[in-house]
Amino acid sequence: MDTRIAVSTVPESGMPRSSRAAVPVHRTASSRPIDIEQVVWQPPPGYALDIEIRSVRELLARVSQRHLRAVQRIRFHMLMTVTRGRCTHVIDFIEQRCVPGSVIVLRPGQVHRFDPSRDWDGWLVIFRPELLLPIADPARDAENGALEHALSALPSHLALETSERQAVDECIARMALDAAADAPAAWRNALLRHQLYALLLRARWHHARRAAPARASAADLARFERFRALAESDFAQRRTVADYAAQLGCSEKTLARAAMAASGAGPKAWLQARIALEARRLLAHTAWPVGVIADHLGFAEATQFVKFFRREAGCAPGAFRRRAAAAG
Repeated sequence: MDTRIAVSTVPESGMPRSSRAAVPVHRTASSRPIDIEQVVWQPPPGYALDIEIRSVRELLARVSQRHLRAVQRIRFHMLMTVTRGRCTHVIDFIEQRCVPGSVIVLRPGQVHRFDPSRDWDGWLVIFRPELLLPIADPARDAENGALEHALSALPSHLALETSERQAVDECIARMALDAAADAPAAWRNALLRHQLYALLLRARWHHARRAAPARASAADLARFERFRALAESDFAQRRTVADYAAQLGCSEKTLARAAMAASGAGPKAWLQARIALEARRLLAHTAWPVGVIADHLGFAEATQFVKFFRREAGCAPGAFRRRAAAAG
């Protein structure tokens, strides 16, 4: 893949440790990959900016159909807008049917697939998670964390009205021009960061106008975001709410209140749903045996995993895998 498109593929870091070095990413005779293709941000040689803006037209012209059709796990944030035509973008088993005015919001760790057709266009805005302001203390940093909340509060698919769409498209087009301007990289980096923050806040504003009033305070949102960030990296090893509460320096009751207010689910239910999603990803998109998936997700026995998956997904792991294979 041309690195100027801003991404490159590497073996999935989630591979079980004993198999990671021995099993490369490739396709089996049944076309099921051994592992989910991981995509990391790798800017072009000499590119000195923290944010990259590319047109979808450029992506479609430079990468292969195989790459576009492949299921990918991304390790960066990406906003994708549709400015012309129609496409269907798949994010974690959900088809997002996009038209002009659509904004797709992709987060690190999510599994997605592009629409490989070439009769649509839009913008891609790619940036690393480190660009978001850190939230160290939920109470003290509630205001500073607003930018991270602006992103996390967005749905996977945001549909903009005409005036909103024009404002967002103009913002991204201006970013693309400024990224290529003849100015010191430090100046362009600072400008692009502020423009990114403005873009996220604008999108959040448009979404808030349609969404129900927020039930969570800024402090609860900040605490839940910290919990979610910890869980994303530790959910297979850290299973109890008490562990996360201790890590966050709060009581289980306080964490439960924040999670319920921010997501509508308690932390235990959120963790179980997160584990079930990862199980579905691995069953649908890899050739890992059920026992290996169970071990990877922290289950002592495959039978425990099967029981858990039946409860969460309503069917056995093997049945889910067969349905996913049949659906293509």
